Amino acid sequence: MKTRTLFAPIAAAGLCLVGATAGAAEQTWRVDGGSVTLSLFRQVIQGCQLNVVDLRQTATPRSDMEEAVGFTISNSSNLEFTALGGSYRGWQNGFVRANGGFTLKGANGTISAQDFMVSYRDSGSHNNLFMVTGKDANAPASFDIKSIKVMFDRKEKGMVFGYADLVINAHGAKQLGRPDLNGVMVGMVTVTGNPRFVGGDPNDPMFENTTPRPTGLDGTPLNGDIQLFELYDCESYGRIGTYPNGTSGFGIATTSCNVSTITGDNANWYQRMDERHPTIAMNMYRVRTVAGAGTRLEQIGKGWVKHGFLSLNSNQCGQCQTPPGGGTQLGVRCSDTYGSSLNASRNWLGPRNEVNPFTGRWECTASYFANYQNDCVNRFTTTGLSAVDHRLQVKDQDLLTANSQYFYEGYYVSENDADRYNSIGWRRSTPTWSGSQTKFNFVDNTALVHGPFAETWGQITPAPKMQPEAEGDILVGVEVTDLGSGTWHYEYIAYNHTSQRETRTFSVPIPTGAAITNVEFRDSDFDAGNEWTSSIANGVITWRTVTYAEDPEANSLKWGTLYNFRFDANVPPQDGMVGKVLFRPGTLQSLAAMSRVPQSGQSMPTMMNIERGLLLLGNENDLLFSDDSHLQVRPGPVFSTAQAPVSVVLEGTSPLANPATMTFRYEGHTTSGNIERKVEAYNFTNNQWVAVNTATSAIADEAVAINIANAGQFVQAVTNKVRVRMGFKATGPTFVYPWTARVDRAVWDIQ
Repeated sequence: MKTRTLFAPIAAAGLCLVGATAGAAEQTWRVDGGSVTLSLFRQVIQGCQLNVVDLRQTATPRSDMEEAVGFTISNSSNLEFTALGGSYRGWQNGFVRANGGFTLKGANGTISAQDFMVSYRDSGSHNNLFMVTGKDANAPASFDIKSIKVMFDRKEKGMVFGYADLVINAHGAKQLGRPDLNGVMVGMVTVTGNPRFVGGDPNDPMFENTTPRPTGLDGTPLNGDIQLFELYDCESYGRIGTYPNGTSGFGIATTSCNVSTITGDNANWYQRMDERHPTIAMNMYRVRTVAGAGTRLEQIGKGWVKHGFLSLNSNQCGQCQTPPGGGTQLGVRCSDTYGSSLNASRNWLGPRNEVNPFTGRWECTASYFANYQNDCVNRFTTTGLSAVDHRLQVKDQDLLTANSQYFYEGYYVSENDADRYNSIGWRRSTPTWSGSQTKFNFVDNTALVHGPFAETWGQITPAPKMQPEAEGDILVGVEVTDLGSGTWHYEYIAYNHTSQRETRTFSVPIPTGAAITNVEFRDSDFDAGNEWTSSIANGVITWRTVTYAEDPEANSLKWGTLYNFRFDANVPPQDGMVGKVLFRPGTLQSLAAMSRVPQSGQSMPTMMNIERGLLLLGNENDLLFSDDSHLQVRPGPVFSTAQAPVSVVLEGTSPLANPATMTFRYEGHTTSGNIERKVEAYNFTNNQWVAVNTATSAIADEAVAINIANAGQFVQAVTNKVRVRMGFKATGPTFVYPWTARVDRAVWDIQ
């Protein structure tokens, strides 16, 4: 995912930028009609002991904004902007005046926003529009307008700008007699304008890019390298319950940047019902210190994903190469910002399970926005949602845990994105209760850190990846703490970064007879009825949920989600493998990663060879744990009746050069009776296979412990290699064709 290679070199002049369009001339346009839509966040406003009064609505508001009111634009408006090659370039001067308005009233003062203006001021930044109250366009503004998005359609003569945060500034706070309200976000503002050409070359040709986009070696169009460039405010936009026992719904402001180095490698950024746009996931984490038991990383909040719909193509991360598609693409070195209110707007939030995190593609057909009908028609509604539904939900109690640090995370997921690890990042912050809502402040102005927050925690960093080819990756973290008195605490996390297959188990090897206590599981939802269950058997502790066949909507480990697994043991740690079984159907069944586990003397197979037989399913990872994930082999041709038609050779490494005891632990079955199972161990002293167990195979999983005498002879000098062969052959009539040998677990226990 880190690098991509072009299918063919691209000529230097093959792609050109808007600013270099032949015959292009800058134009001036004026917004002199349309409407202004305000979302006034009444719960936030009331929480600040303010009220909206004298509301005078004069237009129908936009349907894609919540708690919305609308106002017509006065014909005295004169807001002007420049365009080049059909693309918006920047504001020039003027204002948009609304007919109608509202008054924000408090105990100590008011802001009368009747016939308010959205006015341009040269602020030196892309946040250069402000809300001015009163009749004087040059008067101090009462509200800042932040994270502004602009979409200009020259062909249809349409202009939409806003989806921006409406924030009380110092002057507005003074008008209210409440200096503490400086910086409080109270709404969202969007202008739907009717632009009119007023200057420049009226015949300026529309920019057209006739050169095909560059493609990868497989012919797939490239889609930029979307980097999470910055995380900003994390704001509350709704609450249920009473503090300190309620829940808040948050949104996080994000800026992305296309950091591709390939000319013309623009990232698609189309509207909601077009699948060619990114989505944004937002998460909240807590790291708490537990007395005597180390630290715990826990996910305390997640929400639905924000669907991107318009890029700004600003210059926050370099000299933007304006793309030919305008706001439908994010150009190379171009940036785009979504304010926290827009990222919390339910009009643009959809369920995570509609996005494939490995391909990065969202499926429109039968989606939430289509009201689950089998088409791509936008017909959804936010009717019936509570104040926190779909937003980044966090409980008050999870923000009040002693000895804790807090972190929030943003994650852009886009089809064919070059790097899925720079598309995600996090910042540390401190939550405080303001009396009406939870506010977050960055700690020591810590900068954005790229990568999943999960890979920063634990005693092995970055966290090991369970990364099957063409399946995505899952991170595993571990921290082991010596509790004293011969007891150790084992703390694990599993974080699904890009796996569409998901997982349904987590397994850790433990020594036979170990005292295992305080076994716990923690997920990131608020449903106590879907917890994974744990079991200890055959040298393994396993947590699990139900299978996909039992319930396709089960509580599997989904992408962008972190689960916790923990226990205490009277055994110190060693390096070893932990494993997971995948949830969704597919050829690959299970994953494994290096971690730290209780010392057990177990040696797991690291090499597998099918001597005879046809591999139907699985690999050596399926042999590590008792988790019902089976290696499955059917009979192959033989050259004599002495040969077993299924023969599997396993190789591992002994932790000891001259062990006192060696036990081979087998668990499995065959799908027919009258099948002989023969286990042989390789004697490196005599250089020959030695039969150590022969028995009739069961037709349901059975666990067998096979003792290998003279253990030292079965360990190779210098390399410490150990080797076992499992053979299966019919000894009588079989009533299943073809029968298969199915092995769930095959490991050595060496002491």
